[in-house]
Amino acid sequence: MVNKKGLNFIVLSCVMSLMGLAEQTEMRGCIKAEATSADKMPEFRVLFAGKETMSNREGFYSIPLEDSVKQYSMLICKNIKQNFVKTNTVRNVCMAPDDNYRYYEFEKMPHGRDWRQQEKRLDLERPIAPESCVIVLIDPEHVSRIEPWRLELGAKTIKLPAIVLKQEVNTSTLASASARSLLCSLDEKPFHETVKEEVKQLAQNSKVLVALTR
Repeated sequence: MVNKKGLNFIVLSCVMSLMGLAEQTEMRGCIKAEATSADKMPEFRVLFAGKETMSNREGFYSIPLEDSVKQYSMLICKNIKQNFVKTNTVRNVCMAPDDNYRYYEFEKMPHGRDWRQQEKRLDLERPIAPESCVIVLIDPEHVSRIEPWRLELGAKTIKLPAIVLKQEVNTSTLASASARSLLCSLDEKPFHETVKEEVKQLAQNSKVLVALTR
């Protein structure tokens, strides 16, 4: 169940779009644990197209986009490594061949705002993440499924599927998974631009925070 803070965040995102506050094209996703009663979700690292960000205490994350996206993929895994062309030039990122993961591809339907989703497997010998791939650094063993959001977030927002964690994942396990996610991504930080997020209070309700990426 989405907690009150998370629900406020989703509803407010809709209001932001209607009011013209969310002008920038972006991706928005979330990580949620149905059976966790904690007040906040620990942070998890998310990488995409040379950018890196972290999910917030409600489990939400945002990635600004420079161009429109018709296709993208999502990779859920514990860790990745870089393959270099030269000393400071990254050719691609990949996982160890025996690492567990979940990988999905998405294609925008010709009409409307629906996306075609398909779960696939990467190359067995060289599991390389494609260029337009959202990489969420979390142990896939904790993931139950991914599912679409039920609420609209505005025409310029691409709704990434919500990552739903298994019911048996408790607060302690989440904290350990978060620590691993942040630690394993340290090598990626020099090669990824950090998404800057500005948090503002809504004038009509000081208890509700608005997160704007820039």
